[in-house]
Amino acid sequence: MRKDKVHSVTDLKRVQNEIAVLRKVKHENIVTFIDVIFSPTNVYLFVEKGGEDLFEFFSAHLDGVDHSTAIEIIMGITLPIAYLHSLNICHRDLKPENVLLKIEEGRPIQSGMIQICDFGLCQKVKPGATKLSEFCGSPGFFAPEMILGGAKYNGLLVDVWSIGCIMLELTLGHENFCKKWMSAYDFEIIQRPGVFEDSIEYAVSNLQLDGMTDVMQEFIKDILVIDPDLRKTSEDLLHSMWFEGHPSLPINDDKPPPRRVHLDSMDVQATERLMNDIGSGDTSPLPSDVPKTREEFKALDAKEPDSPNFLLIDPQADGEAEAKSSSPSIMREVSPVSDIKATMSSLAGSTGNSSNDLHRLALAKTRIQDDSEMLSCNGKM
Repeated sequence: MRKDKVHSVTDLKRVQNEIAVLRKVKHENIVTFIDVIFSPTNVYLFVEKGGEDLFEFFSAHLDGVDHSTAIEIIMGITLPIAYLHSLNICHRDLKPENVLLKIEEGRPIQSGMIQICDFGLCQKVKPGATKLSEFCGSPGFFAPEMILGGAKYNGLLVDVWSIGCIMLELTLGHENFCKKWMSAYDFEIIQRPGVFEDSIEYAVSNLQLDGMTDVMQEFIKDILVIDPDLRKTSEDLLHSMWFEGHPSLPINDDKPPPRRVHLDSMDVQATERLMNDIGSGDTSPLPSDVPKTREEFKALDAKEPDSPNFLLIDPQADGEAEAKSSSPSIMREVSPVSDIKATMSSLAGSTGNSSNDLHRLALAKTRIQDDSEMLSCNGKM
């Protein structure tokens, strides 16, 4: 990410928070953090190279996936989220683009192939004080209480809602999800809390889950509960009947979720350097032991001067590590509901994963135009 894009103490704290959380977490289903280094213009986060994201996976499964695939993918998401929640960390931007699949040719998908990434909006909360106030996330996946809950919401429970939304898109298929679910998150609707409340209630009560088994239906209905106080926790989900007997579950309640060995090559002073370096005009040379040369960093800066750059490294690769640049999700974070319109409008001029959000909203728009019953919303529209 470019240092000149950090304009406030809040931005600085977000960057520092992401690095601190990535350093702390160690889990099989979370991308492994490797290092952070600084060039004269950029801060580079080095993380393990994952597979394709779940949004790309949808293109090969237009009608959704079967039961066996769905349970593995949702288990691979729920396990790391429950682990994060046990550390009082919420992700707050769970969506298909932030779920990676390390698919192995000739092998069925298993929960261990799933990894969560992009912790730009994650938040550490104090035990017993889980209420947050910032509006963030992505259309179709953020929890309704971010708009309807007044000034505060439980950051851990918004992650649970997002798991349910991902499961819907996974099982319904991308187009059906956009038409049947994204309509509730239409640009015009979410700016009016009363209308949004009716819209999301309609979407939940009219979900067509006929293709799911009874235990799958029970699982998703326990998640997509509009009142967060009645919604299951991530730990509750691991004890659901749908997951019963799954080999990835901990053997007993005292055993923590599986963790991967952490490649802890990061300088222990990294976050302190971040506080000192960002915006300081630092022109010191890159450390001599970084995986890429100074010339390659400069070339990358010249090629994509306005894009935040994350180098994704495969720690298993032989020889010189292969790296690629990736633009993480646009941050869509505002405080008052009145600012949602400006936040959503910013998507239109952005690149990267935000185009997926626009695509979903465009498909959902056709649903709204065609469904007069949806538009009525009890006469409040």
